[in-house]
Amino acid sequence: MILPNLLSTMLFLSVLLSPLVSAQDASYTFTTIEVPGVGYTVASGINAAGQIVGWFADAIGTHGFLTDGVTFTTIDVPGATNTFAQGINTTGQIVGQFFSDAAERHGFLMDGATFTTIDVPGAKETSAYGINTAGQIVRFFTDATDRVLGFLATPVAVDTTPPVITVSANPATLWPPTGQLVAVTVSGTITDESDGSGVQEGSTAYQVMDEYGPIQPSGSVTLEPDGSYAFTVELQASRNGNDRDGRH
Repeated sequence: MILPNLLSTMLFLSVLLSPLVSAQDASYTFTTIEVPGVGYTVASGINAAGQIVGWFADAIGTHGFLTDGVTFTTIDVPGATNTFAQGINTTGQIVGQFFSDAAERHGFLMDGATFTTIDVPGAKETSAYGINTAGQIVRFFTDATDRVLGFLATPVAVDTTPPVITVSANPATLWPPTGQLVAVTVSGTITDESDGSGVQEGSTAYQVMDEYGPIQPSGSVTLEPDGSYAFTVELQASRNGNDRDGRH
């Protein structure tokens, strides 16, 4: 009866040891990351292309860096006393944190040569660390009661395409120049279908710019559901005698 128990125990130990041995089989090649001429370099993030970001300290302060393994590029948020680059995504967008002159900590996003401050609304301080291919940013912030909380910042698409505007006036010419006020109907369409959002309600207005100055009415424009509009203004039918091209 002893032999079967011993055999069972040995088999059980073999099962336990197998995953431990497998875990130890992994090996790595280590490459030192060191910003030339400094004695303190920290690598914080790497993307699928092998670009690495981090930060280093010198006699002036702390600076972020970007390296492809050969060339180092220093990253300093404009006006910051210290900059720490923490994460980079596949498109090369870089996030991190910086300290202002008032020793306040803020997150930042570096997209090409453009820096954008990342501050959670109402937070005392914000730090950004990771960014994915969708541009979502994570890290932590300190709220008004000094609690430290994580955050996820998701970029909001901004519509940069201007609306399409058509306009016509009836009558288009005021004649004769007798000095009388003439009712002019202005009509057309204002549409913006670039992102499906349409034109923001209450955002349309008109202003008349009179070449001579005194007749310059203005007001809001009401859009119909299809983007059409019409309004009436009174304009003066007059011009100076020596104004050969008319009053604009």
